[in-house]
Amino acid sequence: MEIPCLWPAPLLPSDPNALHSPSLQLRDYGRTRIQTVPGTLLPFHLQMVVLTTFAATNTMFQGLSLSATEKTPAVEIKPSEGFIFITGCSIPENADRFFTPVQDVVEQYAASPHVTTTVRINLNYFNSSTSKYLLDMLKRLEDLHVSGRSNVLLEWFFQEGDLDMKEAGEDYRSLIEFPVKLKEI
Repeated sequence: MEIPCLWPAPLLPSDPNALHSPSLQLRDYGRTRIQTVPGTLLPFHLQMVVLTTFAATNTMFQGLSLSATEKTPAVEIKPSEGFIFITGCSIPENADRFFTPVQDVVEQYAASPHVTTTVRINLNYFNSSTSKYLLDMLKRLEDLHVSGRSNVLLEWFFQEGDLDMKEAGEDYRSLIEFPVKLKEI
């Protein structure tokens, strides 16, 4: 079932003139397949309403796969395997725009989780806004763990000798109520 859905701004073209194109090509991230969006696009706040509505009605949930950029991490969410992987550098210019689709997918996953959930985070650097979104995601997964709906495990990877990233993993371990394994690589 295809429902018209617009992605938030970071997944749309960076050229502002392209936003008014009569046939805007959108990417497929496993949530829907949209070839074009005719006419003028909705204002940004309505785009999120449409996206949220779609997420709530999509019964063929398949996850999310985002490639890394210089400022955003790669994100892979595989619901059928109970797997969430975040790797790279996370210093997005607008963390809300980057992490909202990730949060939406995690929320969908929480509605019907795998019996085990493994979260692997391997960031070489992240900013304070990323820290907030990571904690929000981990707290949502903590709800699954505490309720017994999924056995959640966080694997926090850090480079040999990177004491800042090791300490960040230790901080998350102190803030959440499910197992956290710190892994030096």
